[in-house]
Amino acid sequence: MCEIYRASISPGNWKDYPLAPLLGWWWALFWINDLVAKFVFRMSLRAQELEQLINVASWQIFSDLWTVPSYLLAHKLVEIIHRAQNQSASGLASVAEPAVIGAPSEVAF
Repeated sequence: MCEIYRASISPGNWKDYPLAPLLGWWWALFWINDLVAKFVFRMSLRAQELEQLINVASWQIFSDLWTVPSYLLAHKLVEIIHRAQNQSASGLASVAEPAVIGAPSEVAF
């Protein structure tokens, strides 16, 4: 995702283009969601009594709630990348425009 973002925003100098903080947040939420989901899955394998199953269900809801911000950030990243690639493909991208894409005003939901 990092390379796709960089190459889409700055095709000519993508290796040196800085990453947007949005990517870091997305990765962090992705990994937190993955760890919580694995924890819940392992809990579910050991749950045998009703109280344990209720506890697992509560953790599953908590895990599912972590997916929402992760998906929203992923959607925003895809939107930014799509816009940058369209601008590049249509020849409208200028040297100044890539710095604007992904700016804090673009990151607001």
